[in-house]
Amino acid sequence: MIMRWLAMMLALVCLSAQAQVPMILMPTPLGSILTVYSYLSKEQKKIYYAKVTSHGTTFAEAKTNGFKLAVEKAIGPLILSEAESNNGRLTRDQIISYSAGMVDKFEITSQTQNSQGWTIVMEVWVTHSNIAARLMSDSATAGNINGAELGARVQTLLDERNTGDHVVENISRDYATRAYDIELKPARVDFDNRRNVQIIVPFTVDMNYSYAVALYESMNITAQAPVRCVNWEYVRNGARETRECQTQRSGQYHFAISMKPADRWQFWNGRVTFDDPKKLQVFARAVAAPLALSLTILDNAGQVVARACHDLAPYTGKIVTYYQHNNTLQIEQGRGVAGEIAFSFRQDHAQISRLGAQQARVMPLNQCRT
Repeated sequence: MIMRWLAMMLALVCLSAQAQVPMILMPTPLGSILTVYSYLSKEQKKIYYAKVTSHGTTFAEAKTNGFKLAVEKAIGPLILSEAESNNGRLTRDQIISYSAGMVDKFEITSQTQNSQGWTIVMEVWVTHSNIAARLMSDSATAGNINGAELGARVQTLLDERNTGDHVVENISRDYATRAYDIELKPARVDFDNRRNVQIIVPFTVDMNYSYAVALYESMNITAQAPVRCVNWEYVRNGARETRECQTQRSGQYHFAISMKPADRWQFWNGRVTFDDPKKLQVFARAVAAPLALSLTILDNAGQVVARACHDLAPYTGKIVTYYQHNNTLQIEQGRGVAGEIAFSFRQDHAQISRLGAQQARVMPLNQCRT
């Protein structure tokens, strides 16, 4: 039996603006942080400064490791740890570290090379990546481009996006086995027009609340800031967004969720935005894999009397919906979708009298057997 567990821990470095907070940390294989603090720039943009020592077999690797150290220690990482075992034997162990930060600029103060590789000391300035929509904004002037700074921005921003994809992929991997709860209702007896007996088993499908929370958190921590257009044009019937704003909005993708804890009567709504469709595509691939409700009826001795595989697409399609007109993936958790499965027992009342239990589970459709 395969068992998987996910543990998520968010560690944030909270530093006061304008005040230096020195941090002497234990070294890692990448290097070590010498100092880190934060301040506000003239544009009211929060900047994190870090001085790092980093190592690598090549100069480029040492520089990349320094960037990773600076971003993780300044912004704070989300650590996603996942392990998978089969019959007590560890088959996969993976740790993903994600930080929503980008190198704004950097200066190399010293560099040395020995037989094991390179050691670099750098001063690195880091910002949150969700304010970095225009990478060229202050890395270029008329006739000049600061290629080193621009390259560092692109490199760390792409690393942030790629590791964010891995976070969503790990949550999506459990979709087939953990995303849905099945609630079985009391069975009822019915007859067809030939007086054959049918056992009708009503059920309700709903997304598991804990899975919905984990999915939202993975989307929320990897999101970008939504476009907030301030440019309006005035027409006869009032104001409307300019064509430029409308174009920017059409290039954004949204994840929206409505969910309800079991002990609350009210729903909670969340919404996050991305400037590319990759996160939604990752989850959509998991949703596209057909699921089945495997329903088994047992007799009083625990023997299988009847089994059915019921396609769940008509039910999950009402829980997970993609609205193409506004690029929004919508999750509706907590409301449930009702259905029922009928078993024919003809006129075998003796077999019916021995029925004892019913069991249900969600699984990939191609693994379901009757």
